[in-house]
Amino acid sequence: MNQTPHSQSRQTTEPVSTCQPESSAAQQRSVLSVNNLLRLVIVAAGIGLVAASLFQNWFDIPAAGSLALSFDDIVRQAPDCQIWFQAIVAIGTLLLLLTTVFIKQRLASTLLACTLLFIPLTFPYFVMLRSPVLAADASWLQMQHDNLTWLGGDIYSEAAAGSNSWKAKVYWVDPPRQVSVAPIPDWSVFEIGLDKTEDVLVWLGYSNTFCQFARTGWFCAVMGLFLLTLATVLTPTSTNFQRAGYGIALLGLLIFVSSACALSGPFRAHQHLELAAKESSSRNYEASLQKLESCVELFPVLSQDSNYTSQRGLLESRLGQNSDYARLHQAGRLESSGRYDQSFEIWNALCQSDIPALRREALRAILRFAVQDYNCNRIDLARQRLQFILSHQPGNVKVVHYLQIISVREEDTHQAYLMCDWMHKVTEHLNFSTTKVLKYSSQQNAKLAAAITGDPWETWNRIAEAK
Repeated sequence: MNQTPHSQSRQTTEPVSTCQPESSAAQQRSVLSVNNLLRLVIVAAGIGLVAASLFQNWFDIPAAGSLALSFDDIVRQAPDCQIWFQAIVAIGTLLLLLTTVFIKQRLASTLLACTLLFIPLTFPYFVMLRSPVLAADASWLQMQHDNLTWLGGDIYSEAAAGSNSWKAKVYWVDPPRQVSVAPIPDWSVFEIGLDKTEDVLVWLGYSNTFCQFARTGWFCAVMGLFLLTLATVLTPTSTNFQRAGYGIALLGLLIFVSSACALSGPFRAHQHLELAAKESSSRNYEASLQKLESCVELFPVLSQDSNYTSQRGLLESRLGQNSDYARLHQAGRLESSGRYDQSFEIWNALCQSDIPALRREALRAILRFAVQDYNCNRIDLARQRLQFILSHQPGNVKVVHYLQIISVREEDTHQAYLMCDWMHKVTEHLNFSTTKVLKYSSQQNAKLAAAITGDPWETWNRIAEAK
């Protein structure tokens, strides 16, 4: 009947040992439920972001459908390759979901997700270097914006002159003389170093211009695919670092190989440029022109560079060709020698050229003439030329600003308010952090126009908008 102390201790500890498996099982079920919930949230967020990217532009610039007669005619111009990237992302995401749900091969899902994540990372390259016309238009819009807002630009100089009573003593700043999307390859692969990092990134498409005009759709695609890739390496209890390592290795390999292929174009174009320069020095202009055209085949965005159009115009004029490039070279020579009327006739004719780069160069030349006209007090002629440019380039913020300045000077409040609304419409298409400066300046000019005409209520409203 008597129990030993050992048997008593065994009896008292037996209930505790039976409770431990139940407690650990409950904790495991709790961990499983939390991890599954986390995976579900990540997958849902990834699918939602990818779906959103399919219905939004990845990159666009403000442009005119035909001729922009008002700011309502401004349209969003997107690259042609965008629809193909969206289709690949949509199909790849569907395959990824089918692989994960039905086949349940987690490693295959991770590798497919990393490959799919790599697709939108190549989008900047195909936009900035393989869609040269769109890239050059975007670069030109950015250059106009920078020319307005830097410390020596029109907005700064006019603000300084405003303290001395805003009269007719405000002079316009000349626009930039060159359009360049990417730096011309003037160094070889053997000279690569940390100091060349900026050039390398631009040649891969990751330029400042792309960042300024990239839209929400591209960021949604990248983040959505990243979340789906992350979901493939999550297990019910932890993270599978082995699968993650395989995925990172595959993604790194794809980036390295594609970057090497993309950079081969500029480096090979560098060799052709050197040969073109040697042939031109030897007065073998036909061979030099052929080498220059070979550069464009290897580096398509070079065809929109102001240096390329100038060099090709020089070579074709030396060969006696009556081409648009030769006429561009002739117009430049006439303008530099002071024969403005003759050069303007050629520039005006080139605005109807079939070559986008020459049309852009001609419109830039007309903008230079408009600046000279205003600074020489030929206001009506300056306005006509500015309106002509705006009908072809409705997103040119420099032209919009100039037209508003003219309307303020001539006390045309309707035109001043219209240009203010136009500036606000254009800035909706820009990602620049300084677009508030453009909006503020346009509201200030509209306020000044209202004050000159003696409209106190409109003046107060414009002051409130400026704030």
